[in-house]
Amino acid sequence: MSSFFANTFVAIHGNDGKKNTMFCTAKNNMAWWAIDLGQKRPEVTRVRVTNVIGTHSERLRNFVIGMTDIDPRTGTGPMKSLFEKIDSHDALGDGANVTLTAKRPVRHRYLFVAATVYMYFNLREVEVFSGQSNENIALGKPAFMSSLFYSDLVATQANDGKYDTFFYTAYGKQAWWAVDLGQEKPRINRVKVTNIDTGNRLLNFTVGVTNFDPTSDSGGPLRSPFVMCATHGTVGKGLTVALTCEKSRDVRGRYLFVAANVKNFFNLAEVEVFDGIDLSLFKVTGYRNDYNVAALVDVNNATCQRVTTPDSDEPFLLEVELPSRQDRLTLTAVLDGGECLDFPATMVYSESDQSAMIPYNNNPSFCDKVPGKCAFECDCSDTKCRRLVLAMLSVPTGPRGLCEIYVE
Repeated sequence: MSSFFANTFVAIHGNDGKKNTMFCTAKNNMAWWAIDLGQKRPEVTRVRVTNVIGTHSERLRNFVIGMTDIDPRTGTGPMKSLFEKIDSHDALGDGANVTLTAKRPVRHRYLFVAATVYMYFNLREVEVFSGQSNENIALGKPAFMSSLFYSDLVATQANDGKYDTFFYTAYGKQAWWAVDLGQEKPRINRVKVTNIDTGNRLLNFTVGVTNFDPTSDSGGPLRSPFVMCATHGTVGKGLTVALTCEKSRDVRGRYLFVAANVKNFFNLAEVEVFDGIDLSLFKVTGYRNDYNVAALVDVNNATCQRVTTPDSDEPFLLEVELPSRQDRLTLTAVLDGGECLDFPATMVYSESDQSAMIPYNNNPSFCDKVPGKCAFECDCSDTKCRRLVLAMLSVPTGPRGLCEIYVE
């Protein structure tokens, strides 16, 4: 850290996993704390910061989280050197914590938290995460709805973690349900909506994010300024739909709402909100057995879809589309019988010119086999993978069942 106020409040107390320790700097301009994540430079997607309880909790305000490859102990501190910003935050309450999500995965050796004003600087704990978040940030938060049809079918039953409870509005135009995600205004990437087992009213709805209280006298969230996450048609009885926000990495706000676009009663079982990019939402868009013609087939995340591999020396090429560009990913594919698909070569083509493919034998693979596993790790730092073409050179010919494909 930039300095220390007392030898009992040292830097390692900021990442010791304990709730009763803290670090504290002397009074500095842009005081900072940092951690060395090692030479492998792990990919960071989220950082959780926890404030101290009681005395001096007011100091955790106006801070920046960033990453750098320059040792922060050299020079004049990380804020005055070359760094990549993850996020910033204003004030954090007594004992409170906030999870900040990077707009895209960040990979550098040192992660730092720095004050932007002249002050003492202290906090309790910094936690650093890699990969997507599987935490439902809507769970148990305050929830509201446009009206109440039955007194026991209230708004909080749509974010209680249970799929056998639900809310129920009265009949009306643009009926809605909303959850207060907190003053931190988290970045929202995906939303899961689950219909009730007997429901036929979850149809033609909008998912949006706003900073305007939907319970105010505005006529509902659809009549206030909001950012569109997604729209959807019909969700079958007891089924779940996973929606990725259209502006995936940039949707941020205090209130998330689900609103009917038609005049009706409105009910559903559960709404789950996540702040990470869900790579399981990839689509297998087709396969091709030559370099020019793509034969699209329906193998979208289904179980053991029949795919005919070519009875020739040509490679079997599988096209995969991810929900967003990625720097790194892991690929796994399994045929029926548990046989692992092998990817000895991998190619990428651009979104704007899908014909601009390099023949597989002239394009070195950037995916490496994971020893002992049916998986490949791919480094896309130069190409920012969005659409992949996977060349499989040693797949048995004839109809086969494509059972599982995982992208993470």
